[in-house]
Amino acid sequence: MESKITTGKNLLWKYIYKQLNLFLGLKQLVSDHVNSFDQFIDQGLRDMSTELQHVKIKMSDEENGKGAYLQVWFENFYLEKPEKVRRDASFQGSLFEPRTFPGECRETGETYCGNLMSTVCHKIVGSCRDHPVHKNIIKICSFPIMVASHACHLESLDKIGLIKHGEEDTESGGYFIVNGIERIIRLLIQQRRHYVLGLVRSSFLRRGALFSKFATSIRCVDKTEISSTIRLHYMKTGSARLGLTIERQEFYIPVGIIIRAITDSSEKEIFMNSDYRCNSENCLINDCIINCLHEATDADILSKMDALRYIGKYFRNLLRGQKFVSDVELGEFFIARYIFTHLKRQSEKANLLLFMLQKLTALVQGLCKPDNPDTLAHQEIMLPGSLLQGLLYEKMEHVLEQIRLKFQALFDVSYTDKVEALEPNSIQNSILQVIQKYDIGRHFEYFLATGNLVSKSGLGLSQSSGFTIVADKLNYLRFLSHFRSVHRGAYFTELRTTTIRKLLPESWGFLCPIHTPDGSPCGLLNHLAGECKIVVAKTRDTDFDLVRKTVKKSLGLNFEFTNDSNRENLESLLPVLLDGLLIGSLHERDAANAVRVLRRAKVDSSSYIPRDLEIAHVTFRKGGVYPGIYIFSSSSRLVRPVLQTSGGNVELIGTLEQSFMSIKTQDGENRDFCKSFKYSHEEIYPDSFLSAVASLTPWSDYNQSPRNMYQCQMGKQTMGVPMHSFPFRSDSKLYRLHTPQRPIALTKTYDKYGIDNYPLGTNAVVAVLSYTGYDMEDAMIMNKFSMERGLAHATLYKTEGLTLKDKNDTFTVSGPLNQTKFDASPLPGSILQKGDSFISVSNRISGKLKKTMLKGEDKGIVDRVKISASQEQSSYEKLDVTLRFNRNPIIGDKFSSRHGQKGVLSYLWPEEDLPFIERNGIKPDIIINPHAFPSRMTIGMLMESLASKEGALSGNFVDASPFKALKEEHLTIPLNNHYERLKDMGYKFTGTETMINGFTGCTFEVDIFIGLVYYQRLRHMVSDKFQVRSEGPNNPLTKQPIKGRKMGGGIRFGEMERDSLLSHGVANLIQDRLLASSDKHSFKICSSCGSMISHLQKVALRNEECSNDICITCRSTSNIVNVHVPYVYKYLISELAAMNIRLCADLND
Repeated sequence: MESKITTGKNLLWKYIYKQLNLFLGLKQLVSDHVNSFDQFIDQGLRDMSTELQHVKIKMSDEENGKGAYLQVWFENFYLEKPEKVRRDASFQGSLFEPRTFPGECRETGETYCGNLMSTVCHKIVGSCRDHPVHKNIIKICSFPIMVASHACHLESLDKIGLIKHGEEDTESGGYFIVNGIERIIRLLIQQRRHYVLGLVRSSFLRRGALFSKFATSIRCVDKTEISSTIRLHYMKTGSARLGLTIERQEFYIPVGIIIRAITDSSEKEIFMNSDYRCNSENCLINDCIINCLHEATDADILSKMDALRYIGKYFRNLLRGQKFVSDVELGEFFIARYIFTHLKRQSEKANLLLFMLQKLTALVQGLCKPDNPDTLAHQEIMLPGSLLQGLLYEKMEHVLEQIRLKFQALFDVSYTDKVEALEPNSIQNSILQVIQKYDIGRHFEYFLATGNLVSKSGLGLSQSSGFTIVADKLNYLRFLSHFRSVHRGAYFTELRTTTIRKLLPESWGFLCPIHTPDGSPCGLLNHLAGECKIVVAKTRDTDFDLVRKTVKKSLGLNFEFTNDSNRENLESLLPVLLDGLLIGSLHERDAANAVRVLRRAKVDSSSYIPRDLEIAHVTFRKGGVYPGIYIFSSSSRLVRPVLQTSGGNVELIGTLEQSFMSIKTQDGENRDFCKSFKYSHEEIYPDSFLSAVASLTPWSDYNQSPRNMYQCQMGKQTMGVPMHSFPFRSDSKLYRLHTPQRPIALTKTYDKYGIDNYPLGTNAVVAVLSYTGYDMEDAMIMNKFSMERGLAHATLYKTEGLTLKDKNDTFTVSGPLNQTKFDASPLPGSILQKGDSFISVSNRISGKLKKTMLKGEDKGIVDRVKISASQEQSSYEKLDVTLRFNRNPIIGDKFSSRHGQKGVLSYLWPEEDLPFIERNGIKPDIIINPHAFPSRMTIGMLMESLASKEGALSGNFVDASPFKALKEEHLTIPLNNHYERLKDMGYKFTGTETMINGFTGCTFEVDIFIGLVYYQRLRHMVSDKFQVRSEGPNNPLTKQPIKGRKMGGGIRFGEMERDSLLSHGVANLIQDRLLASSDKHSFKICSSCGSMISHLQKVALRNEECSNDICITCRSTSNIVNVHVPYVYKYLISELAAMNIRLCADLND
């Protein structure tokens, strides 16, 4: 009895542990999206309150005296959770649920959003008397909310609560609901922030006559997550230009003017700060600075005030500066807003500018090589929260500008209106009118619904579309892969170069080398590795200062550029930069030890240094990467865990520092080299570089690499169990597999991501045999009785909805009374045939009737009916009818294994005619051709067949994780144990069996390889694609059948089909397809002159019996013949004639 209790406890704890791992695994996949949005609403809104500029509107002098201003600003932004609009204020029923949940917005087709609130403040300053500050809390807009974030009601619910509100018990969120559709903000690759890149491009020569091909670039990001890219271009005159983009316009400013504007230092002090790492070979930096300062002197800019006044004067119109703002103030605003925005102090900006000049001159001299902007080491990820924060900041700036213009117009009117406008209530109402008119929430809803960014500045991004995608739930893998997909950007999809698509070594462990599409997005759309995660921003003010002090203390930095008295051996100094801030330098001999100390402090839990701190130590090497110690603690960086060989601690490393580290991989090769070389780190798992989808392929290390790539795509096209909340969903199309199974051969990540809760296929008995001719060319034979027993049986759910937009519209009975409910909605379970009406709407006034009928040839079954109402109207306005269509496997449906071996069902063979195993009578469910293996080399499928066979006989699941055979001393074959167990059970260890022909009853001359393979049914089905047409609508311009299955169009007949018929010489078939069944047209041609457009019908006279045809070119009436040609040919002749080109036909040849 005690043993049974102990066993029960063990099973309970095993289940709890499995569920905990499942929860953590799913949270890890979606955490990047959710955490970034939480960071936006928790910290980003607070930062926006402090960063938004106050608006000052100057009043008339005659009323308030000289220098009186109205000051308006916003503070204390916060986002409320979604709440329902109470239609009846007197209703206090206990059943009223004030909270709005995501499921309700899916059903009603609305946007899941909450109120963005803020405190608007205004005050009159500079007048004779003191005015108080007036504050009012107002609603800015309805802001879309990410599901499962801090602002969502699902965050605090347990599994039972989630199920109660129509969600999955494993709901992790990470998406928005816009107009009832789930959409995701796509992760985009951006240039790494606060890192100086050295670039050599021939395109820079086109910027101007004096521009060279050398430049350095840095992308700066401020608190509001708005980025600006600064470039220093080396000029042929020896000076430099600073290039930047403001509101999509490029500007180039002499660097000498910027140096004078950001520093009061003398030329001697500037040289002392810039000649660090300068030796006899590198004196170009001094010459460059001298030339830059001479340019500023030639422009009569001799001081800081002169430089600020110069900048403010030339950028006044762009900055929309008011008349009472001086040029110097505008210049200071320009420097703070656009020059190194991540730094606040002028001295810090000056040091960074000189560092960029140092790298630029070293690049010109060939002392360092140019950086590759397409490598992952120089890139980061644009997070959803960062994008929303930058966009909201820009929209709020536009609102403040509109408020300024409105009050400026009010202050320019008569005295009476001016006094009324200065009343606090009037000021408040005017501000509310501007906010309501602009409607920021509408802009965000449009952005999420379309993915198009409407921005005046562009937010420093290289694209304006493609930011969001639909989170379709075709299956569980497809849904999860959306959160881990990383796109290079819409701009790069139009480039013809292949450089940006290449898989570079720097992406090892961060981007999956397998999981990328095999079509046009190949190399542009990648997926994060399983252990890779994205750093989310932290509080900037307190943490950054603390990290800077801790880093300087750990590195032992006591060198400041402006305070150093010993200027010897400057070439041996390495600059130390923390998030683009130059904090000091180190001698090369001390750098390695200091970095080791910092890494030990990084993994120490008692240290203030964050665990995701990135430390890139680049040593000096002539012609190599520019040396220095680059430290990053900012957000949007990719990090992954590795193991420290010295202490055994797990350390998070970034993409830049990985290129300069020695990490031991568990590759099982070069064992002698591994023993002699000293590594500082090693990999934790051998398959950690694979994505979540790619890691599910069993024994993928034994397959040809393209096959693993194909499986990543086909796995996301598989019909499975996408969700368990079918009764609460109204998606336009859903696929459901009714007989899924857990694969016998599976990887360790299968349970980590909870795939067992949403299975994708069936374990099928597969025989590799050339049986009849129906298995050629990737075709497969399926056991008809297996299909009838439920193998790969699926259902298609389609939802048809209709919304009542007119209050006079009402739903009416559209079918037989026994198939209609009392509210005119169709009765669930009703069978509909083609052309049956199941939704009807009639107008009470006009009497017009609108019907929704069933399309297609398949009969449908009404599965469920939902009547929903929006929050704004009192009566229901939307009716959703979900139809169910059976999808049994038929000839032409696609299937595939998990190894990229896809095939088309060619025949449903009766079971009595199939071959069977001699010893036990087992018959295969699927027969495939042996020719599927030699060219594709999917050895993993053969291993799965053999191992699953042993697992089914022994009742155990098989661990098919890749790279299992790798040991420290020797290599072992993963199937060794399975060989022995099969032999112990009396089976052949080769996986073959003696089989008997189902037709003749004789034994096959050779043994047949047969076993269990996990097969997937793809969504590409004949029932959804087949197209038959005898007659139908034609294009009025070309007279050819229109395209489109839904429109009753014709069958597509392309160039390859035409070439195939021509090569076979079937002339009659070609004429039938391309002429008789397409756009056959009777055409008259003059056989004498060959003219095809000069035919004219002569009018018959009274004494003539009928009219005659005449050629107006040769005036012939007897040589007009009638021919049959495609109408599009006649259309081509007419188009050419319009261009004064004449075509003639030779009918005598």
